[in-house]
Amino acid sequence: MTTRSNAQAIPREREATTDEITALARGLAVLRRIATSDAPVSNRELAELTGILKPTVSRITATLVSTGFLFQLPDSERFVLTASVLELSNGFLRNFDIRARSRPFLVELAEKTSLSVHLAVRDRLDMVAIDVIRPRSAVLVTRLETGSRMDIARTVVGRAYLAALERSVPPSHLTTVQEY
Repeated sequence: MTTRSNAQAIPREREATTDEITALARGLAVLRRIATSDAPVSNRELAELTGILKPTVSRITATLVSTGFLFQLPDSERFVLTASVLELSNGFLRNFDIRARSRPFLVELAEKTSLSVHLAVRDRLDMVAIDVIRPRSAVLVTRLETGSRMDIARTVVGRAYLAALERSVPPSHLTTVQEY
């Protein structure tokens, strides 16, 4: 299974709309970069990764620290996410009852095949795991966790999604998949 490396884990760039609040979009871009990093990240690194000027990144991280979404490591210029970010994802998952309804079937499938089973939803040109079931005795264990992003055009879960779409009129948001 092909998953995105952390450098590629952010959804592709999109067009800004006239109704968009730029500061909020930049703050979310910073949060996404920190969330996909394998290690604590500095303002300088965030500026390089996001293309946002370093003074702006510094104000964003200061705001995220004061609101409890980031923690600055002691005696360091590096930041990590706090447990507060779980409120956002839990709010999404709590209102997504397909997980609860499908879990018994996914557990049964995982146990019968001795393979990990993933339930994923589309997010732009990626699939995002919303549930990961591992059997008690696994033949193959994946490193995917809930929230892992997978390329829609290069993974089994993404290709299964694409195959299930209505063939007559492909959704406009998927036209760039044809480039692959």
